Amino acid sequence: MKLTYIKMRIAIKKILENFLIHMLTIFNVKKEITETDSIHKIVIPLFAGIGDTLIFTCCLQSLIDIFPKADVTLITTKRTNNLLNETYPHFRYIHLRSMLDMFLIKHDYDLMISPCRNMRHYLLALWIHPKYMIGYNYSLLIENGESHILRANKILNQLGYHHFNSPMISLSQETIDKSFQLIKDHINPLSRNPIALIIGGRWESKTYPAEKYRELAEKLIEKYDLDIVLLGTDFEMGNTIANGKKKIQNLTGVTTIQEVMGLIYQSRLVIGPDSGLLNMAIAMDKPIVGLFGPVDPHTIVPDKYLNCVLYQNKCELQPCFNEEYQPQCPYEKIPCMDFRVEDIISKVDEILSLKKNRLSIQMITLK
Repeated sequence: MKLTYIKMRIAIKKILENFLIHMLTIFNVKKEITETDSIHKIVIPLFAGIGDTLIFTCCLQSLIDIFPKADVTLITTKRTNNLLNETYPHFRYIHLRSMLDMFLIKHDYDLMISPCRNMRHYLLALWIHPKYMIGYNYSLLIENGESHILRANKILNQLGYHHFNSPMISLSQETIDKSFQLIKDHINPLSRNPIALIIGGRWESKTYPAEKYRELAEKLIEKYDLDIVLLGTDFEMGNTIANGKKKIQNLTGVTTIQEVMGLIYQSRLVIGPDSGLLNMAIAMDKPIVGLFGPVDPHTIVPDKYLNCVLYQNKCELQPCFNEEYQPQCPYEKIPCMDFRVEDIISKVDEILSLKKNRLSIQMITLK
């Protein structure tokens, strides 16, 4: 019954998507830019999650090189607000408190770039009627299993830019200093940089169990004598993991996006599942240990970071998180996220050794 409902929802979504794309062609929103000198105002809706937005920095970082005289406006939602302001202070920002605010946006843009497949992108394009629109699923087609980083670079290719970029963000010293105030009284001053654990997430099927995280945190403290900071959204899960331990600080659900960015920047190592915060660490070029189950890491993680990933191949449905819907895992205990703590510790050893000695390591696929 549940599978039938999901298939019906996918079918309806595709019909609506095709209808909106057809309407854009009727309104003569062009897919190919023929006059680059006529591009003076660019708008980019960031209506997806944190991870997708950070991956799209592959494209954003080169827009000024391509259109040096253009004004670029980023439209953000609750999830993406204040995420890129310090990386791109020269861009304009419009924050939507609700999607109805979209219809207050003026109709004066030459180019709209659609970073990902999103129905609201088509609605916005129909409303503001830009001269050109490029991106997914309009001028470029979504392909299952394709790297999201490659997709962002394909958009650059359509703009005549043929270098390959990786995600990248930066922070002000003020943000870094403010975030340190949150942890300064809880960490050993001789080892300022803690290990960050990413707790919870938008999708239950991607989360790592609390009891395993607690065991992992205790073993990391025992082995490395380092402080642990818990980041994410699930405060109760964070309390379960912290369990009153002095060297574990629970900051889940109580930090702003800038504070989280500052804390990740200051972390020695970031451990967690596929999530916006893991993508944040990657965009800052931080050492990570990524825990991947429902998602194929090759579609999300830059090639140089695949050596920092554990991918557990335990289920015939993998990868079950695809382009169409959030998976409804049939298992009560999600097998592909049930990583052994010993395997994570082993990968931590390897990553910290790599950081220290620049050794070569490989991604591990666990059977």
